[in-house]
Formats: sequence, structure tokens, C-alpha cells
Amino acid sequence: MKHPGGWFAAGREISEAIKLLSDPAFRLFVYLCLNADRHTGRMALDQPAVARRLCKTPGAIGASVIELASAGVCTIRGNEIEIADRFWPYERQQVRAGEGHTEFVRLVRDELMRPACVNSAFTPADEELAIGLHRRGVSLELVRRAVWLCCARKYISLLNNESRERISSLGYFIPAVDEVSGSHFPDSYWEHIRRKAAELERRWLARNISGEGEWTPTDNRQD
Repeated sequence: MKHPGGWFAAGREISEAIKLLSDPAFRLFVYLCLNADRHTGRMALDQPAVARRLCKTPGAIGASVIELASAGVCTIRGNEIEIADRFWPYERQQVRAGEGHTEFVRLVRDELMRPACVNSAFTPADEELAIGLHRRGVSLELVRRAVWLCCARKYISLLNNESRERISSLGYFIPAVDEVSGSHFPDSYWEHIRRKAAELERRWLARNISGEGEWTPTDNRQD
């Protein structure tokens, strides 16, 4: 394999789904398969973020979610979607007592997948890094701050044409986790960084939608 990390076992389950679903719903299903937690077949569904990645409107994603649920391909619980056993090729693993990292890993994964400048499949290597953060006692808030800080810097680099590649791994953020952990800035500073990252993301997306940049939402180049 050219890329041994981030692969998905596509077999009979995919063949069954392609017979049942429309093209937009099947495309969303494949996205879910590539990004859902391998142990549970679940993921938190941020419709605006998924819409950006699939070049669809949030309304179109919502319609596809309804189709997936109606066809029995997925079940919806609040903002979490779970792929049904019939369409999930992996054995589900039950969380054992003492494995408090499972929810932390899921939340870290959600934070990683949200920014548009990140292009990651959240591989087993990323999961191990997240578990390592949990064992170190790193809070989710510190991870968020590291993501905001790194993404703000990445968007500046992209907007200034100093970089053309998106972030592909949780490992990109690990040095920033240590940087953030050692800082003593007030909460208001981190709220400013969050807003700045969001503003830079909007500028970068607008530039590329207008055709001024070279990146497209289907570009698979990685950092």
C-alpha cells in the first residue's frame, strides 16, 4: 500500500450500501466510514464541517443523514451517528472498566477534524497520540487551545503562500500542546486566538472559493 495508515476495509458492507443509497448519501456514508471510531463505528457529526469537506450545503448533508437513517445504514443519537452492524466491517469493542481515555480520544478526534486546514483520517497512530495525552493528564481545553493556535499560524502561512499543504496528523499539534501548557495567558487571550483562527479560516476559504488560491476541497495533498 502507498499509504499504510488511514485505510478502511471496504467489502460486502460497502457493496450493500451502494445498492441502497443515492450518490450524495453514499458519498457521506464513505466519509463516515473513513472517519468513524474504528472501535465503535461512531462519530460526532458536525454538519457544517462535513459540508465544507464534501463541498455540499449543510441542508444537503442533513438530507443525506435522514436517508442513511431511513435505509437502516446508520442510527442517530443527538449529534452522534453510528454505522449499523450490517454496514460496519469491524468487530465492535466494548469499553472496559478503567478505559477512561475512550471519550477523550473521541473528543480530541472531533477537535482535529473540525478545522478546514486539517486533512486527516485520524489513523491508529493519531489515536495512540491522543491516548498518550490522556495519560499525561492533558485536558481537552489545552488540546483545543493548541489546535486554535496551530491553525491560526497555518492559515497565515497559507494566506501568505508560504505553504500549500494542510495538516495531516495530530502529531502536528503536540509541540503546541506543550507550548500552551507552559503559558499563563488569561482565558480572554485564548478566546481571541479562537476568534482569530475562525476569521483566518473564513478568509482562506473565501479566497479559494473565489479561485484566487490553488487549493480545492478535493485536494488530497497533506502536510
